[in-house]
Amino acid sequence: MADMTGPVCLDEWVTVTAAYDPDVRWNGFLRPRMDREAVETVMTAFREYDGETDPKTPTHRWDGDVLLVTEYDGDDEFTETLHPDADGLYPLGARAWVWSENA
Repeated sequence: MADMTGPVCLDEWVTVTAAYDPDVRWNGFLRPRMDREAVETVMTAFREYDGETDPKTPTHRWDGDVLLVTEYDGDDEFTETLHPDADGLYPLGARAWVWSENA
């Protein structure tokens, strides 16, 4: 199936518009691709999150059009480098976060 564009929700917590193929999933969850504005919306929501379940929420920075997302697991940190695809979209959390269609 071809990509759809519509609202996607991260763990029923923040919703953004993104492109996704409903048949391509990671552990049953969507693998959305989104524009820079949507990335900023998601990362702002993380900064505003109260942190009850995560000891430290993900952070990000831009290096031109390259997105660097750092996640934390206890004392360890992992940085993922995301390049925009041909449509200028980023697969933010596409293989690790709980994304679903927002009905």
